[in-house]
Amino acid sequence: IFLYDGKTGEKLHELVSADQHHTGGIFSVAWSPDSSRLLTSSADSTVKIWDVQAQSVVRTFDLSTAAATPDTQQVGNLWQGDHLLSLALSGEINYLDPNSGEVARTVKGHQKAITALTIGAPSSATFFTGSYDGRAHAWHYGRDADRAVAEPLKGDGHANQITAMAIAGDAVFSAGMDDVVKFASVEKVGATTVPTGSQPRYVSASPSGTLVVATIDNVQAYDRTGHRLATLSNPGFNPTAVAITPDAQTVIVGGDDNRSRAYRLADGALTLLPDLELASNRGAITALAVSPQGTHLAAGDAQGKIFVYDLGTGEVVVTQWVFHSARVNSLAWSANGKFVVSGSLDTNVFVWNLDKPGKRVQIKKAHIAGVNGVGWAGEREVVSVGQDATVKVWEVVLPQ
Repeated sequence: IFLYDGKTGEKLHELVSADQHHTGGIFSVAWSPDSSRLLTSSADSTVKIWDVQAQSVVRTFDLSTAAATPDTQQVGNLWQGDHLLSLALSGEINYLDPNSGEVARTVKGHQKAITALTIGAPSSATFFTGSYDGRAHAWHYGRDADRAVAEPLKGDGHANQITAMAIAGDAVFSAGMDDVVKFASVEKVGATTVPTGSQPRYVSASPSGTLVVATIDNVQAYDRTGHRLATLSNPGFNPTAVAITPDAQTVIVGGDDNRSRAYRLADGALTLLPDLELASNRGAITALAVSPQGTHLAAGDAQGKIFVYDLGTGEVVVTQWVFHSARVNSLAWSANGKFVVSGSLDTNVFVWNLDKPGKRVQIKKAHIAGVNGVGWAGEREVVSVGQDATVKVWEVVLPQ
C-alpha cells in the first residue's frame, strides 16, 4: 500500500507489515473518517485495518471458509461513519466490528437474474426466490429497518437455472433446467430430488402439497414427498404452464396452441374434462393462476394479454386486461380473490380489479429487461423479481 501527497504526487509511505501483510492482491482501500486509518480488502479473503501513523496492522478480519473458493475474495469496501463494510466476490456484504474483529452481519442475495418467485400464501411475510445460477433464497419481509432479509436455502441446490418454484405450508418445491424437481422444507432445499425426464417449465402446488409440473413433453403430478401420482403423456400439444385448484382435484394445463385445458386428477390419472376448454387467449399460454377460492383462472399469454375464466362454466369473464406489450411471465391473485398482479417481459407490473376490469394500476419499468415473478406480500404490497437480479416490494393503491 503506497501513500502519496495529494498535491505533489510525491510518495510518502509504503505500508507493509512483516508478518501481517496481505498475501493476495489488494482490491480496495478506504479511509476512516478522521484519515488516521485505512481499510483494505484483498484476494486473500482478509480485510485489514491499518494505523497510518504507526504504519502497522491493528485488526485483521479473516473471511475465508474451509472450502477454498474464490467467492470469499474481498473485492470492495467502505468506511462510512461507524460502519465498515467489505464486499465479497460472491456478492455478500460483510459488516465488520472493529472492536471484536468479527463479522457483525452479512447481507446476502442473488447475483444473477431472478427467474422464480413463490410466496407461502397470499399476503405472506416470507417468500422464496430462485435465480439463473441455481441459487435459492428465503426472504423474511418486515417493517423494521431490515425490511427484507435473505438467507440462502441450505443443502444441495440446482445445477443451473431455477425455472419455477411453489410452496405449500412448510414444503418448498423448485424446478430447474437440470431436469429435476426438488422437494424440501422451508429450512432446507434439496431434501428429495426427483428427475423429471425432460425440462420442467412451470410448477403449481395446492395448499395440501400436491404439486403439478409442466415439462416440455408432459405434465406430472406428485404428493408433497415426491411420490408421483400421475403423468399426462403425449397430450397432443406442448405444455407451457400449469395450475392446480385449491382442492387439488383439477389441473389446468396451458399450451403453445393458445389454449388451456382442464384435467381431473384422481385414481392415478389426469383425465381431460372436455367441457372445460379455455380457448380465448391469442398466444401461447405463458402464465396461469387459480384464485384462492378456486372459482377463477387467470391466463396470460405470449402476446401480453390476460383472460380470466370462470372455472365453473368455462366462460370468459374478463377480456380487457390487454395492456402489457410483451409476454406475461407471472400472475398472482390477492388473498380475497378480487385483484390480480401481473409481471411481463415489457418491464411493467399491473394490478387489476376483477369486479371492475377496466380499472388498473401500472408500475412502469419495474425491472430492467423484464419482470419474471410477482406475488402479494400484504393487502396492498406486491413483490416482484426480475432480470436485474433484484427483489422489490411495492406499496400499491388498489384500482377501484
